[in-house]
Amino acid sequence: DFSQKLKLCLISDTHLCSKYDRLDILNYIYDKAEGEGYKYVLHSGDFTDGNNMKRRPEHALELKALSYDDQVDYCVEYYPQRYGVYTYAISGNHDDWWYKSMGGEIVKSIAKQRDDIIYLGSDRADLKVGKIKIRLFHGTGGNAYALSYKTQKYIRNIRQEDMPQILQTGHI
Repeated sequence: DFSQKLKLCLISDTHLCSKYDRLDILNYIYDKAEGEGYKYVLHSGDFTDGNNMKRRPEHALELKALSYDDQVDYCVEYYPQRYGVYTYAISGNHDDWWYKSMGGEIVKSIAKQRDDIIYLGSDRADLKVGKIKIRLFHGTGGNAYALSYKTQKYIRNIRQEDMPQILQTGHI
């Protein structure tokens, strides 16, 4: 039954803690979501810019916050929070750099300090909003020969009984 309107805001790859993050745009999006009665923001990964200084030492020059705790604190303080708007999030490859280097799930740590952020897991999550089945997926790797190739390949591999009505991808 699609007689009721479902309002979703779909975002990904906010890369908070990067010197290039765009909190101005993110706040604008959340202002619009609150003003227009959106209840759900779905974030499909790379909530933070992570920390990849082990493989890319110059990454330190691109970050506002270097340590795990500092990135958690930054996100808890600056990630937009609006009345009645809830963010459902997965982690992406940048967030998972923390897990690989120290075992920390940064988006989970952020969500523990914010009632409006719900952590759904790493890289992929299925959820239902009303009767709509939605999959959040992040993915990894570099560029493909065509913009849609990785998503098409991913969709081909979803079993029919698991196929969502909405597939939201980050990264790719």
